[in-house]
Amino acid sequence: LDRASFRFPPGIWHIASDPPDDARSFVQFLATCPEPGESGITCDGPRSWPLAQFAPFGPYLTGIDIIDAMCSLYALARRDTVRLFQYLIDDADWLLARFDRWPPVLQRQFGHIAFLAPAFDNYFLDASPVFPDAAFQRRWQPLFRQRLEGKTAIVAAGQHRAALRDFPG
Repeated sequence: LDRASFRFPPGIWHIASDPPDDARSFVQFLATCPEPGESGITCDGPRSWPLAQFAPFGPYLTGIDIIDAMCSLYALARRDTVRLFQYLIDDADWLLARFDRWPPVLQRQFGHIAFLAPAFDNYFLDASPVFPDAAFQRRWQPLFRQRLEGKTAIVAAGQHRAALRDFPG
């Protein structure tokens, strides 16, 4: 890839490979590749982190602490960002608890919400969104569709092709 050049115009791009893990690795590479000048890969505008790679800033922080850090990093309006998390997550009371004590299903929801909190121009999904329940999916997917308007999403299809059936695009 040292002489490769990629440009992905707005839309949803599904990366498929055999074996499927190669697609995930490629999407992770695209999300973390150096800025133009150091590679032939360009992304216009801010890039998300890979969806499956969300890791809070520290397991001992509360959800609100993590939201505050995201607001600082991405210049987000705190009040609106907290409301977004309160609306989307199944149990907003957990936002006040240390992240390492959260139930795994809420940790996954938090990661999916955090993925949409900043307004990125390029979204990288190294795994298809895995929704713990239909109610969360119904809340998350419309926001994701809204965020994608005029933006670029690169999705590692691979083994998750069945999960993409209801995925936008």
